[in-house]
Amino acid sequence: MRYLWMILLIMILSSPSTIYAEQQTVVQKSISLHTGEHFDGQGQTFASCDQPAFQINGTDVQLTNVHIKMCPGTKHPAILMKQSSGSLHHISIDTSHVGIQMTDGKRIDLQDIQITGNKQKEGVAIFDGRHISLEHIQINRVRDGIYVEGGSDITMKNVETQQSRYGIHLMFPRHVSIDRPRMSKNQAGAMIMGTTDVTVSNGRMIDQKSASGNGFMLFDAKQTVLQSNRVTGNRVGIYAEKSEDTKIMSNDIQGNVLGFQLKQANGMIISKNDVRGNRYPVTMIDSADNQLEGNDWDSQTLDLNGDGNSEIPYRTDPYLFLLTDQYEALEPLYGSPGLFILGHLLRSPEEVTLTDATPKHHAFDLKWHTNLLGFCLIGATLLLWILGRKRI
Repeated sequence: MRYLWMILLIMILSSPSTIYAEQQTVVQKSISLHTGEHFDGQGQTFASCDQPAFQINGTDVQLTNVHIKMCPGTKHPAILMKQSSGSLHHISIDTSHVGIQMTDGKRIDLQDIQITGNKQKEGVAIFDGRHISLEHIQINRVRDGIYVEGGSDITMKNVETQQSRYGIHLMFPRHVSIDRPRMSKNQAGAMIMGTTDVTVSNGRMIDQKSASGNGFMLFDAKQTVLQSNRVTGNRVGIYAEKSEDTKIMSNDIQGNVLGFQLKQANGMIISKNDVRGNRYPVTMIDSADNQLEGNDWDSQTLDLNGDGNSEIPYRTDPYLFLLTDQYEALEPLYGSPGLFILGHLLRSPEEVTLTDATPKHHAFDLKWHTNLLGFCLIGATLLLWILGRKRI
């Protein structure tokens, strides 16, 4: 019997643990997937040095539950897709090159993707894609979080980029919808260039860190809508240059050095934004036909008809901003009577200013709240003041 127990003990100790083996499995080769193939990499880590870890070429390809750790210094994307369609779900990638690269893809769905880089290449790069969907994407320490060049009908939801150059970088695509992006500690939250029909809503562009530090950058962008976003802690909240037919509505643009900066931006509608608490709210250069209405500039207001808007218009003036931007010693004097008078002396001509004819009204509401103890304290204070004042 004693020998039997010893044999059983040796068998238990020498038997491999199935769970442990699955967790430690490392596949060091490039895997190719073609039309109709479904690959589940549960419990495995995939590594590659001189080729992409996965190469996808075909339609209706599905890749799920994959962790990829590329070799340091690799010159290949972790996942390379060409002329493909399908889905990538539950993917994590650690690489010094591009995480996921797509070329001429159609109807591709990306969900639950995590990518970490070393600030050298893009997290997700999409070239000439059509009907591409990205949802729940987290990207850190890359060059551009999501780079889109050309293509159309791109949708993004709940995408997040930190510590990168551009959180989202759009170059010439059409019909792009971005909902609930979260961009922080990048050089710029979103670069939107040469685009047509881009909408960004319900986003958070916070604390972009660089010499420019833009929450949004619009350059040669047409028919852009920025709505219900929080843009705070940046050097410039929203920068727009050579952009037309842009709508900036119902955003919280607060706590930036400069709320808006417009340069050769025409036909814009800036409506119902909260622009309080910026060091300077807006400046404009060579821009025309822009419409401002119902924004909260934290300025003097007077509502005579009770519609919630002020009858005192808000007028921007770039001369004062340029003066303080050139002489930093004047910055602590923002809002002082001296600079207020100087602003009137340097009043800019109408063609270089923006005027909000109906800014949001700040209601002044005085309410009296007290109790018996408070009433007695107030009475005692008044009595002491009367009795204790100096009499002649």
